[in-house]
Formats: sequence, structure tokens, C-alpha cells
Amino acid sequence: MPTRVDFDDRLLARIHGCLAGVAVGDAFGMPMAGWTPVEVKSRYGYVNNLIAPAPDHPLHGKLPLGSITDDTQLTMAIVDMILVDGAVSRRGMADRIVKWVTENNLLETRILGPSTKAAVRDLMVGHDPSETGRLGTTNGGAMKISPIGIINVARPMAKLVDDVEETCMPTHCTGVALAASAAVAAAVSEALRVDSTTNSVVAASRRAAKLGEVRGAQLAYPSVEKRIAMAARLIRGKTPEKAAAALYDQIGADISSSDAIPTAIGLFAAGGGDPMKTITLTANMGGDTDTIGAMAGGIAGAYTGVDAFPRHILDTVERVNHLDLADKSRLLMEFARRYR
Repeated sequence: MPTRVDFDDRLLARIHGCLAGVAVGDAFGMPMAGWTPVEVKSRYGYVNNLIAPAPDHPLHGKLPLGSITDDTQLTMAIVDMILVDGAVSRRGMADRIVKWVTENNLLETRILGPSTKAAVRDLMVGHDPSETGRLGTTNGGAMKISPIGIINVARPMAKLVDDVEETCMPTHCTGVALAASAAVAAAVSEALRVDSTTNSVVAASRRAAKLGEVRGAQLAYPSVEKRIAMAARLIRGKTPEKAAAALYDQIGADISSSDAIPTAIGLFAAGGGDPMKTITLTANMGGDTDTIGAMAGGIAGAYTGVDAFPRHILDTVERVNHLDLADKSRLLMEFARRYR
């Protein structure tokens, strides 16, 4: 049965918090992306605010302080698909990804992940978006999926997973990537509920991962659902910082779906659902800090609402990247109200 949801100011604040968490988590982690924990500490000390990337950063060295990356850009592409097309569709997603890649000449850069790059090359020569994502296993599906969690806040989980599969099909239509993407979307949906707890968010992510893992192309990868459970066990009884270190060492913080997503959900729980604590843990952890920060930050922002973000940080990220997250949040809530 669909979940009863009150479409009120509290929900709006949480939807806004989700989008803010994606953008702030992305911008916070952007300068550290790809560095090891030792490199992060030696270059920056302890990161607890927005910083500019070092000029020698191989991906982000020319970006100004507060810049978002592909994580938020593609999240906003999904928002655009929902609000402009009025529907979730593989063709709508494929067209937006190809447009984004083409307009920014991204095939000639190192910005694209391997799954997205391979899929875009196929899409550009006319291949069917129902088939182009059947080798995609990285976290590029999950990193952008938060809006699907938002619009499914009052719908059954099976419908949420349907939308996840439709959205990810052009680039990440494998069991492991769909499990990971469904886990993040379901975590967002559960976090938006006023009666949610960190434990209920983790549990929802596990249920959705189990539904997602049997869809798409079946490849030999670890179970995302079981690795989320492992992450939850790993952090138990540890300080947030020691929990983050354990996740990095024993689950992983690279671009693979079976590593990054369980770690992101573990960081949300280790931070007690507080978005800035969660995002700060992620930035200092090392690894794929922008993507994991976007995912964990989006879940935590949905859990607490936008007021948990320092105003000057959110204002900077919105100004630098020309974002209007309040307006998009309102429109997404109106869409979710009608989406049955």
C-alpha cells in the first residue's frame, strides 16, 4: 500500500535538504576526490569547510571553491526530466546525458566514469537506451538518483525500483548498479518521512537493494544489500571518525557500486543523520569523496531538512553553480503529490 505522507512545509524542508545535501556534499568532497586519507590529511589537514582544490588536482584543479561536479549536474538532469517531461523515461534520461556530454565536450576529458562514457558512445551512434547500460557497474547511477526517491515518497517501494531501473537503464542497467541506485533512492524516500530513524533508513536501503539486484544484466559482483548490512555492523560502537576509517578500509570508497553505496549509507548512519557531520566525515575519508558525499549528504539532508546546513555554505554552493534548489524542491513536491 502507498505510504501516507503529509505534503506540508516539513516535507518541503526535507526535500530541499536532500537537494542541498547532494550539492553541498559534492562541493565539499570535490577537492579531495581520488586522494587517499593520508594525502587528504597532508594536503589539507582536517577539512571542515568548503575549500578550493589544489591546482594539481587531476580532475578539479581549475574549479573554484564551492563548485559541484557531475554528481549534482546529473542529479539536476533527472530533476529536469521529471519537471519538463512530466515522466520518468529511459529516453528522457539518455537524451539529457548525451546533451550534457556533448555541450561540455566530456568525451575528451577524464570527468566521465567508465560506465557512462561507454554508454554515451553507444547512444551517440543511435543504439537503443534499453541496451546501452548493460555493462554499467559503477556508482554513476546511484550518484544522481535522489530525485527518484523524492517523487516516490508516497508510492510503494516496488514502484520506486521501477523508476530507478527506467532512469538507470541507458547507463547502469546491471543488477549491482540497480541495487545500489535503488538503495540510495529508498534511503532518501524513507529519510523524508517525519517518523524515520537512522535505522529505518538503513533498513529501507537494504530492502530496495534486494529488489534491485535481480533486475538488469546479472554480473558477478558482491551483494549490495549484504554489504550495507556489513557497513552497519562495522560502524557499531565506534566514534564517527573511526567508523569512517573502518568503512574506507573494509568496504571501500572507490567508484564501484558495491563499495561506494554501502559506505555512503554507513557514513549517514555514523554521522547520526546529521548532514554536515556526514559530509565532513566523507570529505576527510578519501576516495570518491565528491560522489559519496553527494549520496550520503542527500540522504542526510532528507533526514534533517535544509535548516541543518549553514546558510553561508549553501548560499556559496548555489551562487557559484547558479542553482535554485528552493524552487526545484517546491516543484518536486508538487509532482510527488500527484504521482500515484
